[in-house]
Amino acid sequence: MQKILVISGHPNLKTSKVTKIILEKMAKALPNTDFLYLDTTYPDYQIDVAREYARLVRYDVIILQFPITWHSAPSLLKRYIDDLLFYNFATDSKGGKLKGKKLMLSVTAARHQDIYQESGYAKCTLDQCLYCFDIIARDARMEKLPNVYIYGMGYSVHSEVTKLETLTDLHVKKVQEILETGKTTGGGGVKPPITILLELCYQLHSKH
Repeated sequence: MQKILVISGHPNLKTSKVTKIILEKMAKALPNTDFLYLDTTYPDYQIDVAREYARLVRYDVIILQFPITWHSAPSLLKRYIDDLLFYNFATDSKGGKLKGKKLMLSVTAARHQDIYQESGYAKCTLDQCLYCFDIIARDARMEKLPNVYIYGMGYSVHSEVTKLETLTDLHVKKVQEILETGKTTGGGGVKPPITILLELCYQLHSKH
């Protein structure tokens, strides 16, 4: 059975709603999984590189769980990656010590999916925003698994308990599906009901 490490890149889990729920559900749904919480392990941003080298080599799959922040990863997660991906560890001519391991992104987004389209406000998809992780995986000779997104997770949805439970359940099931098969059906993103409704309205309007 593959060993999984979930790295939480949320800057402050105490104030989190969605990421905290997803991590709790991952702990129940994913066997043989450990968790690293960067906000409590490295609140001063001083990464213990040797300690993390020793940690990463023990796992087959690394999942980065984080909220999209200014169309990218939070600063603490960026610092973690910058400090660890030295040439002689991850990206030397032989592939480094991460060679053959799998990398997945599990991402929460406050905005709706229609924002993250080439025709939307962001003018790009989240896959495009986060493509640097694909390059990092390639440089480290890792296998890049599909990203999993959950959209529309702004503060307004936090009080809608049933909707939040349903969407986070779907999100974790997508993660499970990818871990089991290496791919997901219908893409990695979990669309909230409002996005599905907007798409339907757009399709109906375009026919007139």
